[in-house]
Amino acid sequence: MKEFGLFINGEWQAASGGKTAQSINPATEEAWATVAVAAPEDADKAVAAAKAAFDSGVWRDKSPSERGAILKNIAAAVFERQDELAAAEVQDGGGTIRKGSALDVPAVAQTFMYYGDLISGDGYEASLEEEHEEQIPLPSRNLVRREPIGVCAGIVPWNFPMVMASWKIAPALAAGNAVVLKPASNTPVTALMLAEICTEAGVPPGVVNAISGPGGSCGERLASHPDVAKIAFTGSTEIGRRMMQVGAATIKKVTLELGGKSPNIILDDAEMDTAVAGALYGTFLHQGQIC
Repeated sequence: MKEFGLFINGEWQAASGGKTAQSINPATEEAWATVAVAAPEDADKAVAAAKAAFDSGVWRDKSPSERGAILKNIAAAVFERQDELAAAEVQDGGGTIRKGSALDVPAVAQTFMYYGDLISGDGYEASLEEEHEEQIPLPSRNLVRREPIGVCAGIVPWNFPMVMASWKIAPALAAGNAVVLKPASNTPVTALMLAEICTEAGVPPGVVNAISGPGGSCGERLASHPDVAKIAFTGSTEIGRRMMQVGAATIKKVTLELGGKSPNIILDDAEMDTAVAGALYGTFLHQGQIC
């Protein structure tokens, strides 16, 4: 049976209380892995590692092109471990090997490649600082400077754990931030593996951390932590509302992707057979476990 700890400061660690949980393969209903279960103290440790890495400048002080090259290395590393990642995604959360191999793994790699390409060109670096002159209300010279915000906490759901982890990690890294990722309690494995892959591909230790644990304690600790500058949450409307409430105490930036289940708007001039086929695919892909 495989064992996964928490990934903090570039290394695997046991949970502070030593607690673990089994990951159950939905196809066999048998345990295939054990995963560390973080306590709020572990969330604090992960945030501390991320803040120390951010404050040191080891990542944010790299040029965009340097960060872009490492993001592309992550994409290549994901493809190198595609069989292992696809198998883990299927055993941890269900789905088919075809989906894992043809959808999940390529989507993760493409996400890192996209952001790597985005920040590698001269145009991106030039956009980080803009100058404007204004005459109203008074003549003035104005600078707009885009800087990394600090520690970003990402919380992702169970339906596409690895893909959504990449959607949280890659843009945060591209902008020069540090990350603490908390996957859903019942599908944590590939998110933890992805944090390790980031570090092995050249992201400095502490810049990407991943902890598996209950949202009610670890998620709330991240959302309320004074050293977390931004929370990005994907999940239910109820919990998203709570994330906004908790984050308000420290005036966090909050991004929420909530609820919903495949609404369709079909216009009068649509080709009905095509519209129906698209609606069915969009609604029932992955057994309907998709928005």
